[in-house]
Amino acid sequence: MRLIGLTDLHNRIINFDKLLRYKPDAILISGDFTKCSFAKSANQNDSFEVITEQDTRIIDFLENLNNKIKVFIIPGNWENLDTIQKMNESGLNIDEKLVKFHDTI
Repeated sequence: MRLIGLTDLHNRIINFDKLLRYKPDAILISGDFTKCSFAKSANQNDSFEVITEQDTRIIDFLENLNNKIKVFIIPGNWENLDTIQKMNESGLNIDEKLVKFHDTI
């Protein structure tokens, strides 16, 4: 069985065609789909606040890719509840689930 593991995509749709040349049985992506950036806080000196862009186009892309090859995802520490909901709606989120992927002989 061939598995490809990815993490920290941060809204970058990488060249999945190159990954598919390895003919994986599944792609596992362990979170951080959301793009994040830091901005200086107006409230305190020398402190920063995290700004996240909850762009879920990458989840739509992965849902479409799932038609070609099995994709499993779990949220990372940058995802908010809306993004996790989108992941759940896509059917790709396996966080806190037991998933049977392949029958053994």
